[in-house]
Amino acid sequence: MKNIYYCVIMAVLTAFAGCDSDLFEKYYPDPSQTAEVSCEKLMTGVFWSARKQTMGEIYWRYIFDKTQIGTLAQTMGYRNSPNGRYAGTRSYAQNRWQEFYATLTQYRVLQEKYSLLSDEDKTVNEVYELLARVFIYHQLEEVVDMWGAVPYSEAGFLPNTLDMGNAFPKYDEATAIYTEMLDGLDEINTRLADLITKGLPALTASILPGQDYINKGDLQKWQKFANSLRLRMALRVSSQGELTGKGRGILSTMLSNPAKYPLVETLGDVIKIDADNDAFKNDMGNPWGGVRGCFEDGESEGSFVRASKAMIDLLGIENGGITENSDPRTLILVEPVANGPRQGLYVGVDPKGAIGTHETDWAHPSGVQYSRPSRVTFARNVNFPGIIFTAAETWFAKAEAFQEGWATGSTAEEAFKKGVAESFNYYFWLHNVSDETPKYPAPVAAVIEAYAQKLWNESSKRQKVILEQKWLNTALIDMRQAWAELRRTGYPELTFLEDGGSPDAKRPPYRLMYPDNEKTGNTVNWETVKGEDTYYNSLFWAKEGNYYTVQ
Repeated sequence: MKNIYYCVIMAVLTAFAGCDSDLFEKYYPDPSQTAEVSCEKLMTGVFWSARKQTMGEIYWRYIFDKTQIGTLAQTMGYRNSPNGRYAGTRSYAQNRWQEFYATLTQYRVLQEKYSLLSDEDKTVNEVYELLARVFIYHQLEEVVDMWGAVPYSEAGFLPNTLDMGNAFPKYDEATAIYTEMLDGLDEINTRLADLITKGLPALTASILPGQDYINKGDLQKWQKFANSLRLRMALRVSSQGELTGKGRGILSTMLSNPAKYPLVETLGDVIKIDADNDAFKNDMGNPWGGVRGCFEDGESEGSFVRASKAMIDLLGIENGGITENSDPRTLILVEPVANGPRQGLYVGVDPKGAIGTHETDWAHPSGVQYSRPSRVTFARNVNFPGIIFTAAETWFAKAEAFQEGWATGSTAEEAFKKGVAESFNYYFWLHNVSDETPKYPAPVAAVIEAYAQKLWNESSKRQKVILEQKWLNTALIDMRQAWAELRRTGYPELTFLEDGGSPDAKRPPYRLMYPDNEKTGNTVNWETVKGEDTYYNSLFWAKEGNYYTVQ
């Protein structure tokens, strides 16, 4: 059988052939067909290769999240169907794996091109390599957090070496990859700060905004993205595991020196890919091929896009209704049941419910008897962006670091309240950029602050309330981060029913199994990690044992 990495290389070299616009070939030519391919176009190629994992409207990102990751993090309601509800559909995970290696391969071509430049040309092209590396680390962190050890240091080089004999990359330990990313992002921060101070060469400054369809050439936003990503990773390793000292040291250093380490902290800082991105659209026509919201099958009555009981509970819904104690975001996050005996009530899918109860409530003659995510905000929102990093995540990370004594610079309470406020800001922004109705205005700042203060005052355990709000912020826009933080901390406190009929995943996994194509295509190296390739092998940063209760 052909090695998976050979197949990925072939996919990368032909990926552009199926684009909606022939203009892609003009602006981002196939490296295998072009004598000279420029660093700026290779950078854009790196971003483009991961488009299915960064654009909210793309089917594959959310089908994987809502059917598998959303189940494991309980960010989505799911049926307690027997025989495999926790293992998920392996092809979706394999798709995500392959897309990462296609993206990494594109980056390796850029690395090679950049390394061969003269010193003078490196000065002109330095920024393209830096921005592509930030993006690769963002994708790599996500992959490591799902699988653990993965091929990295030897992966993706076939277009450079054309050596099939060495096309079978070894697996790198998750701790080694995290160490590289934490150190690499620090170096990138320094180099970007220097470029911001000196200014880009004139040619680079004229080209970058058109090639960078994420931040449109705004180096300060890239610097904030790099630092916020490093903050996320440092926090991830600070609770337990062999990198706790390194992680806590980074948190302390970064949060005590905000001038050196600027972060994504406001609505304007949020890292996202606009659904109607002019800088990219002008070159590409409509590259996304038909824009839609992030839950594109959410219109179907038989759809599994339904709210979880965990979300409804955290929103403060009482007996199916909104009260003065409920979260003001409720109206823009979830919808009440449309018809039937529960009409007008907010009802989430109970993970402890029997399969018969679930099936009856899904198949009710009047329609599904569970709430769904707001179609105005999500499924029908043609302006829904590809969300990469929110300001609220930064503030909740700060709040936890301050609360645990891993850093100083403010108080956990103030950081927590800022996190809640920025979550409100972003979700109401998402809601109001939609062309659909009905629309709900954002609460005034005083109402948001009062709600955040109430949450803080009523919490008997500060870390719990911080992480519950962090989970709520990511629940519908970044489920993979919600699952990672749940495994790290055990918050929010969730209960699952055992799936007695499943042969290998009777309870929620701690990680994903390596894809089948990896086992057959990179067999020799997979054999070195075969003993760790179980659903219940915790990642080094994760809470030991179950991150949930099983009934």
